[in-house]
This record gives sequence, C-alpha cells and structure tokens, in this order.
Amino acid sequence: MRQNFGIYGKKQKQSLSGPAVTLLTLFAVLFCWGLEYHFSTHYLLNADLSMPLWNRMTGLLPGKPSVYLAGALLLCGMAATLQRANYYLILFREKTKLPFLLFLLLNSTSFGFIPLRPVSVAFFFLMLCMVELFKAYREGKTGLAPGNAYKATFWLGVGSLIWIHLLWLLPLFWYGMYQFQLLNRRTFTASLLGVVTIYWIMAGWYVWQHDFTGLTDTFHRWTDFNPVPIREYLTVDRLASPATAFVYTVMLGLVLRLHKINASLRTRQFISFLLASTRYLLLFLFLFDAEAADFLCIFFIPVSILMAYLFIGSPRNISLYYYLLLVCSLFLQTVHYV
Repeated sequence: MRQNFGIYGKKQKQSLSGPAVTLLTLFAVLFCWGLEYHFSTHYLLNADLSMPLWNRMTGLLPGKPSVYLAGALLLCGMAATLQRANYYLILFREKTKLPFLLFLLLNSTSFGFIPLRPVSVAFFFLMLCMVELFKAYREGKTGLAPGNAYKATFWLGVGSLIWIHLLWLLPLFWYGMYQFQLLNRRTFTASLLGVVTIYWIMAGWYVWQHDFTGLTDTFHRWTDFNPVPIREYLTVDRLASPATAFVYTVMLGLVLRLHKINASLRTRQFISFLLASTRYLLLFLFLFDAEAADFLCIFFIPVSILMAYLFIGSPRNISLYYYLLLVCSLFLQTVHYV
C-alpha cells in the first residue's frame, strides 16, 4: 500500500478531500449563497466603478436570479481553474480537491460578498498569466522565453479591460520572474510590451473615435485610491475582511517558516512566492475600499493553495480542524447578516 508523507516527513493516514468532507464543504457553500440570496434586497455590480466592457456584459443579465446564477457558475469555474493550475505547481504529493473546495468556501463566506464581480471574469486571464510563469519555472531548462513573457502579460492586459485593477498585479508577476530567476532584459521588455499592446490598440480606437474620454477614465479608475479612514475600521463590517486576511497571512507565514519543510528547492520557491503574494495583495484591501471584495477574491488564490498544502502535510488527524474551519466560516457569515 502506497504511503503519503507530508511536509513534516510523517505518514499521512487519510485523505482530507474524501466524499464526506466534499459534501460538507459544498453544503456550507450552498448555505452561504442561500443566505445571501434570501437576505439581500438588491445585487451589486459596481456599474459606476467598472470598465465599459464589464457594464456591457452585465447589461445582458435581466435580474437578480440570473446574476446569482452567473456568479455561482463563474465561481465554480474559477475554483476549477485554480485546481487545474496546481498541476504546474507540483506542491501536492497526492490527488486532492482541497484547493477547489477551499477557494469556494473562502469566497462564499467572506465579508463584502458580491455574487458577480469584474474579478469573476478577469480571474481567468490572471490564471493564464500565472500558468505561463509557473510552467516556465517547472520546465527549468528552457526558462521563460520572451514570447511566453509577452503572451502572459498580454492576457493580463486583456483581463484589465474588464477589471482595470488587474494591472496592479504586474509587479507581482515581475517579482515571480525575479524569484524564479527568469527575469532579464529581454523577458522584462517583452512582458511590458504585452500590456502596452492592449492599450496601444485601445488608444488607436479612441483616436479613430476622436474622443479620449474612455482612455483617461480608464487610467483614472486605475489610480483612484479610496482608502477607508482608520476610525471606520473600528466597526465589525469594516474590519472583518482585512483583519481576516491579515490573520491568514500571518498564520500561513509563521507555520511555513517555523517548521522545516521536507520538500525540494523548487517547491520551497513556489511556497515563498505564494507567501509574498499574500503580503502584496493584503495592501490593496486598505487602498481600494470599493474594490476590496475583488482583491479579496484574488487574495484567496495563494491562501487556498497554501492552506491545502498545510492540511495535506499535517501529521495529525486534521479532519476535525477542517470541520472547525467550516463552522467558523459559517458563524462569521451568519454574524454578517444578523
């Protein structure tokens, strides 16, 4: 019988993503969506703050049921895409659905939950960008060719046409290139051209229209910082999302750094990049109040993977811990609606 060993080098006795845990997680997710649908008197699409392309897409949705159905389908698609992207990380030594389940759970139980957001679509373009980065590092020998760097940031630029704040993740992509030793003059220039190409085409369109209002509005949205005054964070609703995200960041960082990880150098490099991503994304929860729910969704990408890595690598019977996580998440969700 094949034995699995975790990050501490001890025997794994059971898988955490079995049928019972999967059904329990899906029940929790459906329960939270049901609460949101029942108690909400309206649905938010952030039309005033969104890109024109996003406004056109959401304009096709006739009412509340269609918005929630589209949001649920997109969230499941996002979780499935994240699960598939783990193939390029090679962090787990066993087959597991935990990244999929945790991403669903964290997004469904987060404060400031909105059923359908620009990030729901922009997420897929971000994953195309990051997969190019992870795939290049995993291959090792060939590295990141300038063409792949261009393609990665080109997808990032396309996604920014739906959610302009996706461009704030470009420095994170460059940091990943640097940490994985893929950054040089050619790849950096190619990655910059990938984004510039999109907005060069966009600028040409506005030149043909003899109206630059759309272009200037786009960059105004990108740099429109709207931090919440510190005194407003004293309320529970304001403090919940950034405080919870901060706890996730500190907890994951401490556990992964204080314990010796029995893994390859490549795995440790991936973990280090994911931890750096959580710290980088945490800042934007304070800088963009109106976009906090969107940035929180992106924040849950590295958090879901790292939490899954810790759960799988634990030498203890962590089914109880996972159950407690579900209970706590449901409790926070319930408090939000009381």
